[in-house]
Amino acid sequence: MKKILIIFILFFCISISNAKPIFTNIYLLLSIPTGNYGKENYTEFLNGKEGLAENGFGIGFQKEIYLQSNLSFIFDIILTNNIIDRNKIKNYFTEELSGYDYDNIQITVYNIPLEDGWINIPILVGLKYRFLNCISFVGHIGVNYCFSPNINMFYTVNDRYAYSSYFYCHTKNDISREKVFSMCYGLGVKLFFSKHHYIGLKYLNLGKPNLEITNNVSVETYISTPYDSWSSSDYFEDNIDFDMQIPKFIITIGAEFK
Repeated sequence: MKKILIIFILFFCISISNAKPIFTNIYLLLSIPTGNYGKENYTEFLNGKEGLAENGFGIGFQKEIYLQSNLSFIFDIILTNNIIDRNKIKNYFTEELSGYDYDNIQITVYNIPLEDGWINIPILVGLKYRFLNCISFVGHIGVNYCFSPNINMFYTVNDRYAYSSYFYCHTKNDISREKVFSMCYGLGVKLFFSKHHYIGLKYLNLGKPNLEITNNVSVETYISTPYDSWSSSDYFEDNIDFDMQIPKFIITIGAEFK
C-alpha cells in the first residue's frame, strides 16, 4: 500500500506539473507531540507504549499548484525533530533505585543530541482551499519516514553492608536507531497576515510505524565479603516492538512566493 501511494504521489505531481501558476512555500515549525508519543515514562518506552518525545522544531517545503480560483493541489515535504530529554530518564532511574536504600547511586545518560531524537519526514499530497484571501484550509495524506531515538545510558550502584561486605553493579543500555515507513495524514489551517506571509496550525498523525528497536543490555556485578568475593557479567538483547501512534501538532510560520 505504501509503495502504491508513493507511485501515485509521483505520477500525480508529474501529470499536473505543467499547470499554472505554481507557488512555493517555505516554513519553520514548532513540533508539539501529543498522546502516548509525548508521554515520558521510561518503562513504558521500553515496552513500546510511550515515546518520551519533547517539543521540537522543523522545517517544511510546499509546492502549490492552482486548480481553480480558490482551490489548489499541494505537495509537502516536512522534517520534524522531537528531542529526548536525558534528565527525565536519569530522574526516573534515580527514583526507582532510591527505594532499594543503596549507599551510592550514580546514573549517567549520555548527551542525546538533536539528531538522535525522534526524526520524522512525512511526504504528503492534498488540497488547499483558500477563503476570503486570508484563510486557507489544508488536508493531505502521504507516507512518513520515521527514525527512532538513539539512546546510550548506564547506571552504577555501590553499597557497603555490615562486616565489610561490598556490592557493585554496573548496568549499560544501548538503544539502537531504526528506520521505517508508515502511512500518515494531516489537517491544518493557515492565516495570512500579509500577501505572502502566514502563520498556521496543523495536526499531523504520522501513523503507527512498525518499529522493532534493539536494546542492548550489559550487567557487571561484583560482590565482596570478608570470606570470599566473586563477579559476574551478563549480556542480553531486548527487542522493543512499538505499538504507538505518532500524533503531533505543528505551529508554522512561513512565506509564499512564485
